[in-house]
Formats: sequence, C-alpha cells, structure tokens
Amino acid sequence: MPTLGDTANWLPATVVTQSRTLVKIVRSTADGIWTLTQNITQVAGTSPSVKIAMSLKNNTVIDRHVFLIRYADVDADGIFVNSLGATANSAFAWDPTTIPNIGLRGNFGVSLQADAIPQPQAAGDRGPEGFTQNTFSGPPPCSVLFNFVPYLDSADDGSVVTFYELDVPKEAARAVTHYKGM
Repeated sequence: MPTLGDTANWLPATVVTQSRTLVKIVRSTADGIWTLTQNITQVAGTSPSVKIAMSLKNNTVIDRHVFLIRYADVDADGIFVNSLGATANSAFAWDPTTIPNIGLRGNFGVSLQADAIPQPQAAGDRGPEGFTQNTFSGPPPCSVLFNFVPYLDSADDGSVVTFYELDVPKEAARAVTHYKGM
C-alpha cells in the first residue's frame, strides 16, 4: 500500500495541454486496462476554486467495476492538525485555531466536493461519497473505507476523500467532476 500519492500500478502522468487556467493530464495503468484523463481548471470569482473533471476509460473488451477516488492530505493554513468533516458529497478540513480579541477569523480550509453521477446511471453506480480519514495516506484501493472516521476535531493529522463506485462498460469511459476550494 502506498503511503502518499497514487497506487503503484499507474504509469507517469503526461501533460497534454497547459494554459494559465487549465491543465489536461492523461495517464494509464501499467497493465493497460485504464486511462484516466483529468482536466483541472481554475474557476475565477469572489470564491475561487478548482474544477477537476475526470474521465476514466476502460480499454478492455469486458465490462469492469471500479472505485474512482480523489483524496487530499490537508494541512490547512500550514497547520498539520486540522478539524475535518464530511457530508454526503464532500469532505473538508480547516484550521480551527482562533485569534482572541479579533472579530475576523484568519483561518483557511480546503474542501473536496463531488458532483452527482451524470445520468443515466449504471446498476452498480454509487456516489459521490465524502468522508474523512484518521491518516494522511490515501485510502487502500481495495478497501476504500478502511481508515474512515466520522470527523476529526483537531486531534490528529488526517485527510479528506471523495469517491465514486462505477460500472464502466467495455471500451467506454465514465466522467465525474470534483471541485476544490473553501
């Protein structure tokens, strides 16, 4: 099991397109079964965020079932010990410290928010699901909820996760969208 980053069966990422506000990255598994395309776009505005559109292609001639996971080890505001929480479709972490006698909080945080699965859904589809972990490592790929905790209240270094469980037809792709910001 990896301690940080992706599982060991992914080949290096290739940057296909890059601009000031967009990066398109493609990578495949070493066995050639999957190709992941990620479009990471900066979204401007009063609350800027990052939109991450992911498309996972099944390169084989059989239908496959997969967990598509996005996780982040958050050290909000440079603090290793954060408060973490989750909703049905998001997970978030923030610096819970307060500054006495100041009316405004200077705290920062990060959230992962996942959009609903585009319709029509396949029978085995589930998600998005958001949760927190009591570890800074990514979830084990074959046991996604292994380190699940309902929330962490400044007690430990943790991480945030969103995931989809998807049926991907042979030689087809499934797309999902995540957002990052808070």
